Amino acid sequence: MYIKECVLLFVIFGVVSIHSECEHGWVQFKENCLHFNGARTNWNQAEIECKKLHGWLASDDSQEKHDFLFTIANVLKTIRIYPFYVGATDFIFEGQYRWVETGQYVGPFTKWDIGNPNGNWTDNCLMLNWTATEDELVWQDERCSNSHYFICEKLSNATTPVVGK
Repeated sequence: MYIKECVLLFVIFGVVSIHSECEHGWVQFKENCLHFNGARTNWNQAEIECKKLHGWLASDDSQEKHDFLFTIANVLKTIRIYPFYVGATDFIFEGQYRWVETGQYVGPFTKWDIGNPNGNWTDNCLMLNWTATEDELVWQDERCSNSHYFICEKLSNATTPVVGK
């Protein structure tokens, strides 16, 4: 079974990255690169890990991008790699989520699950998870101290400025 999972991930990441401006292990979406991290950690540590990779926790800020995330997450779901932290939090004002990338409030695109955000003062971090029927990838607010997989994002090599050029 392990070999089948590795081949599946190679097909996803290998084929996507053939003509990519992204590093190995990252997939390109428009001018950015996304990295589906295989480690589980809390939201704060996930943000630190993304910064170490010169990125940030990913934004899920358009239907087109959400569809792209859905495609990859759907394959990873088959080998039980989910849910994923992404880069929004409502630490400052409960229920008012902001993207860590830009500081902007989430919206106009949203993909909240039914009953989310739940207004619980202890659930302050945005997570991508599957609905109970596992057919829709939705946003849920989650306790930041829980351990989950996470998605990093950064500019592609084509859009990264090169010093001295």
